[in-house]
Amino acid sequence: MKLKPYIFLLCLISFVSCEKLIDKDKSSNYYYNWNGSKIIYTDNSTWNYKGTVDCDFETFKVINGKWAKDKYHIIYDGKTRPIIDIKTFYFDENNLPKDSNNVYTTYWSGNFNSMLKWEGADPLTFKLIKIENGVNREMWGKDDKNYYRMLNPLKCHYESFEILSDSYSKDKDNVYYESQIIREGDPITFKFDSIQRVFRDKNFTYYRGERK
Repeated sequence: MKLKPYIFLLCLISFVSCEKLIDKDKSSNYYYNWNGSKIIYTDNSTWNYKGTVDCDFETFKVINGKWAKDKYHIIYDGKTRPIIDIKTFYFDENNLPKDSNNVYTTYWSGNFNSMLKWEGADPLTFKLIKIENGVNREMWGKDDKNYYRMLNPLKCHYESFEILSDSYSKDKDNVYYESQIIREGDPITFKFDSIQRVFRDKNFTYYRGERK
């Protein structure tokens, strides 16, 4: 016999009420199960149940939000992340997750639950670059030696490099669209035309990196 919707809802509420947040001041994602024997992860809502966390129960600790740890691993989104060095893991002053070897992000992972890294970035000097009128908050970054776009270092002249938008940039030698050189681009005169709302140089206007 099928349960009526309201009966099912009451059963679900009853089940959820038996769970207890581990640290309500730091996270609404991690719970003890009904008898306190397992760690449960939910995506900020008891209606979006994700399951038990495979962790060392005795040493499990919430860090904040989707982040947690046990004595073996850093945990994000309810999953252990062996890629991260637990001994040196920290959040910098801008809340970027780092360890002694890498800078991490979940922003470019599609469904936001994969752990990616900024390739080759120096954790001590790396920071995100906020772009005026930019759309993507983790599009650009830099450390003391390289600029990075969407996790990868960009081959450019570091001292003269200038970011113009999410997609366009330039240095003393080249104009770039995303990570590719625009061969026809003139870096001296290339700029955004605020009246016509296009990028242009002395010779051409450009749309998606192609001259018009």
